[in-house]
Amino acid sequence: MQATESKGFDIRAVSPPPGTSGGPSPEELLEKSTRRRIAKRAAQELDDGFYVNLGVGIPTLVTEYLRPGVKIWLQSENGILGMGPFPTENQVDP
Repeated sequence: MQATESKGFDIRAVSPPPGTSGGPSPEELLEKSTRRRIAKRAAQELDDGFYVNLGVGIPTLVTEYLRPGVKIWLQSENGILGMGPFPTENQVDP
């Protein structure tokens, strides 16, 4: 179904055009996002061997904040989003 209203962004992070630099990187922008804060906090609750279903998107972020040596199983009904490179400006689609 086509959306009828514009969807906002928590943090808009895109790859810079080829050959350009300057400004904060997409990673630096994302570090400020609400989803990242949630992922950091959730990671503190996980122990080795846990099975985790945190909803779409956040499971991939939680893995970045696990304590060393902690291995978990991620589960997501709708696939795992957020994998791969940042989109370019013309590829952004909320």
